[in-house]
Amino acid sequence: MNRMKNKRAFSLMEILITVIILGILASFSIPQYAKSIDKSHERDIVTQLRAIHAANEVYRASANEYLQDGGSALNLSAINSNLNISIVPNGATYTYSSTSASSYQAQASWDGSTLRVTEGSLDNTNPCCVGGGCLISIGSC
Repeated sequence: MNRMKNKRAFSLMEILITVIILGILASFSIPQYAKSIDKSHERDIVTQLRAIHAANEVYRASANEYLQDGGSALNLSAINSNLNISIVPNGATYTYSSTSASSYQAQASWDGSTLRVTEGSLDNTNPCCVGGGCLISIGSC
């Protein structure tokens, strides 16, 4: 019996303080974790769009034109099969459209955000540098 009196347990106050400290730590770490997940998905999507761009440049080198969409935007499975690549969707929606043999747009949408790669031929509305200053100058470049 004497041994039982010498054993101590945590008091209610000690447990309460521990729970409060853990709650404070969680309130700071959980939002940071969510932000790091979002940044990770964004980096993944950028990498996938770069892969589409690189594969389309290889396609253009052999066919003398960018991949054509046939009048309707291509989804990821069509992009993968036509450009001979293997992009995994990872929760993003990928589309590809082409307005001519010399231009295209690849787009990835995820959780309300959209990233685009646009490739096109130069024209009079593209930014240009004249006399040391860069500006959009229609017709003077």
